[in-house]
Amino acid sequence: MVLVAGATGRVGSQVVAQLQRQGKPVRALVRSELKAKPLRDTGIEIAIGDLTNRSTLETACQGVKTVISTVTSLRPKMGHPYSPETIEEGGHQDLLQVARRSGVGHMVYLSAINVEHPEAPRQFRVKRRVEQVI
Repeated sequence: MVLVAGATGRVGSQVVAQLQRQGKPVRALVRSELKAKPLRDTGIEIAIGDLTNRSTLETACQGVKTVISTVTSLRPKMGHPYSPETIEEGGHQDLLQVARRSGVGHMVYLSAINVEHPEAPRQFRVKRRVEQVI
C-alpha cells in the first residue's frame, strides 16, 4: 500500500493517477470528505485527516509500505495564518515518526529547487529542514 499525502493537489493527484495506472494499491490522505469524493469514485482508498492531526496519521499509515508526500503550505487555508513551520515542518516530522512506528520502509517527500540557497524564502527554508529530517 502506498499512502499519498497531498493527494488532491496538482502534483499529488498526478502521483495518485500514475500509481493507479501501475496497478499499485493507493490510499490518499485528504482533509475532507468533499475532497475525497472524486478519488473515492475512482477506487482509491481514503484516509481523512492531515499532517496537523497525529491520530489521523496513525490511521492513515496502517498497512502502508511507502509514503509519498506532496503536501505544501504555499497556499494556506482561508482564514488561517500562514504557518509552514506547523504544516510542513512539524507535520512531516509527525508523519515520519508515525510512519516509522507503523513499519513504513520508504518515504518520498516532494520538496523544491534551491531550498539550500542562503537567501531562500521562508517556505523553502522550511522545506530544507524537512529534507534534513527525512
